[in-house]
Amino acid sequence: MKKEKGSVTLFVLIACMFMIVILLIVNIGITNKNRSEEKKIEEITKQYNQNEVDLDNVYKETEEKQEYVTKDELEEILNDKVEEIKEDKVYKPGDILTMSVQTSGFVTTSATNYYCTIYLGKIIDSSVQSISVEGITNLVIRQNDNYLLGEAFTNTITGFTLTASWFDKSANNVILKIEVPTKNSKTVNNDAVGIAMIGLKLKFN
Repeated sequence: MKKEKGSVTLFVLIACMFMIVILLIVNIGITNKNRSEEKKIEEITKQYNQNEVDLDNVYKETEEKQEYVTKDELEEILNDKVEEIKEDKVYKPGDILTMSVQTSGFVTTSATNYYCTIYLGKIIDSSVQSISVEGITNLVIRQNDNYLLGEAFTNTITGFTLTASWFDKSANNVILKIEVPTKNSKTVNNDAVGIAMIGLKLKFN
């Protein structure tokens, strides 16, 4: 009987010790897990704080390097830009315009004077007093399928006078006068003509 009681007591003692060991293992695992999570949280907090410090430093450096302008300086900059834009869109004395154009015109004065209007595309400055023709590479005038002056753009035509007879500052155009010494027999006076010019060079005076 005593032996049986001793066996039961030993079995209970072993079972209790086994349970205590299991509980210790579980407790150690939970403790290690908590420590690992705390370490991760600590690392994240450090990185966050470091990022905040870095952002503050970057902001301070940017603010220190930032250049500010006064209202007067800003107005001066804007006025300069406006003047640059105006200069780019205005023909002033001394400017030279080279262009090629096909346009219509008319013939008059016993079929010896041809006139056509050229639109310049930019404003003529009020200081411009005259426009002169500095040169032209080639000129062709046609009427009713007939060549009245010139035959092809590959041939240089001579024997005519080309001048800027008048210009309109408000309309930004110039009227060109082409004068030939004698009438072409095929020309119909006081009628429309087609005019093509290559390498027309105009100077603003």
